[in-house]
Amino acid sequence: MSQTWYGGSGTQMKSPPRLAEKTYVAENERTFQYDDQLPSLPIPPLKQTLQKYLESVYPVASSREYENTRRIVEEFERGVGRRLHDGLLERNKHTRNWMLHWWNDYAYLYQREPITPSLAFAGPFTLTDSLWPPGPGTQCKYLAHYLYGVASFWCLLRRERLAPQRTRDGVPLSMHQWRRLLSTTRLPGRHKDTVRAMFQTESEGCTPTHFVILCNGHLYSSALLEPDTEQPLTIEEYQLVLERVWERCRHVAGPGLASLTADERPRWAENRTYLRELSATNAAALEVVESAVCHAVLETQPGVDRDNCLRLNLCGDGASRWADKSMTAVAYTDGYGGNYCDHSPMDAMTLVTQGWFSHLQELDFNRHGRLVRPPRDYLCRPRELVFTVDERVRRDVQAAREVTLPLLRDVTIISRRYACYGKLWIQSQGFHPDAFVQMALQLAYYQHHGRAAPTYETATTRRFYKARTETVRSCTPQALAWCQAMTSDSALADDRRRLLRAAVDRHADLARQAAEGHGCDRHLLGLQIQAAEAGLPTPEIFTDPMWKRSGGSGNFVLSTSTTGYTPCFGVTAAMVRDGYGCFYSIEPDRLNINIAGFVSSQECDVNKFYGWVEASLNAMQQLMLSKSNL
Repeated sequence: MSQTWYGGSGTQMKSPPRLAEKTYVAENERTFQYDDQLPSLPIPPLKQTLQKYLESVYPVASSREYENTRRIVEEFERGVGRRLHDGLLERNKHTRNWMLHWWNDYAYLYQREPITPSLAFAGPFTLTDSLWPPGPGTQCKYLAHYLYGVASFWCLLRRERLAPQRTRDGVPLSMHQWRRLLSTTRLPGRHKDTVRAMFQTESEGCTPTHFVILCNGHLYSSALLEPDTEQPLTIEEYQLVLERVWERCRHVAGPGLASLTADERPRWAENRTYLRELSATNAAALEVVESAVCHAVLETQPGVDRDNCLRLNLCGDGASRWADKSMTAVAYTDGYGGNYCDHSPMDAMTLVTQGWFSHLQELDFNRHGRLVRPPRDYLCRPRELVFTVDERVRRDVQAAREVTLPLLRDVTIISRRYACYGKLWIQSQGFHPDAFVQMALQLAYYQHHGRAAPTYETATTRRFYKARTETVRSCTPQALAWCQAMTSDSALADDRRRLLRAAVDRHADLARQAAEGHGCDRHLLGLQIQAAEAGLPTPEIFTDPMWKRSGGSGNFVLSTSTTGYTPCFGVTAAMVRDGYGCFYSIEPDRLNINIAGFVSSQECDVNKFYGWVEASLNAMQQLMLSKSNL
């Protein structure tokens, strides 16, 4: 069969594009080669952890409350806390990551609420504003391009050619989560879920090579990789598959079984068992759905704009996502799109890596051309997954939608670009870019709500064996002092600059310590679980009102994370009803900022909060420029 590389202008090319490969393909290393050599996750000294905790309590407590908490912490350190800490040290002797199973279980798998929206994350197509402008007739085309990127990334993982990631100083990072990006599904249980990861490298054995398409209540399966060579199909072949599914489904709704996955976990566990046992056909079809490399959704509604698209990517309509799936690509009728991911098996930077690889690959195609050949029809025959459905299943589908729709409709998300400056200007002032943005969030909340905000920021601990994250508590005494100075008419500009630098430096230091396994939250969680599993009374440190007020047990008013220094970004729901989820990426000359909240909140308005974020970023630049003009 003839095949040719064509450039964007139609000129014939002699070689394939290389930018994505140069950025991500390893020449002399294998993707997972360092994973088993990484050091064990450390347990910080108890005194250090408790001091960090007290530091985070100070900004949100009155003097009397703080002194009471300090007393409680001191008693904990001298008494039960020491015994619990010794228990963790003993646990650490018998495992390479003392937090691994606890974190997966207590943060995710024991949670009985629906996965969507609180236990998922989502992001947009990054090329919507450039190579993939929304418009009629682009839905299947853009989704086909995205699927080609996923398939290409799968090949890198399958052959272990994705370059292992490292810290800036060259320390290898765990790549374990990349094993759980594709061919992974969360399975519901009555009391606890499990994660089923089916991806394997070539040296490990066979692995699934199909994907599943969801459209208007129907489910279809098709090849993502060529069966003999395990190479991606062409973009035109993916597009033909999608167009055939669209033509078959768009006018006639299917049973909508994906709605069941968005229900509360015990009910979905019961319904899944019933569905499997209803017929052998159902059991086989479920296996196809759950083992797929990824899912692709052809929505029957438009994305409309950035805000609506991002909200739909995370929430959907309760019927169009298989909520358990680790990775789902979504495209709307007007060409907007993005992805949805279950958070249980991985963190967002895993998807960001795949997304940026695909982004660079598309830039390569645009600049240098790509392979074009007639579609091979035998690879483009999607097969509908037909389930046996009875009246009970139909009732369960409707009941699930009645549970989840109010939750999904309560989520509000906005996506904004701050274009006055970005990474380059922040660095020119001698600040760490992420710590600088974190202080803008602190000031925005303080000005808008008149008080400090207990804040969660994600830090990766992947320099340790199978480790995931630690919390950086951004709301420090230094941040509070700076916010107070910025809102005081009597504060001098020199003092404001000095306090800003102190706050940024303290945050950067805490982030570094967290990445080195010396945060406080995972340690405190371990002590809390240790007490619970030993049948001990809950220690007073965890029942003290300041524990929850400072963010403990998932009560952070600001839940934040950066996705790095590319156009790739995403969003999750806010942690608490009267709070915000704020997620951003930092490009050289701009910031991409997404803010999530709840419609039902009486305190929080995402649009007003972004206005204060923008005002804070402007004020911080003016503060630093005023020194330059002296």
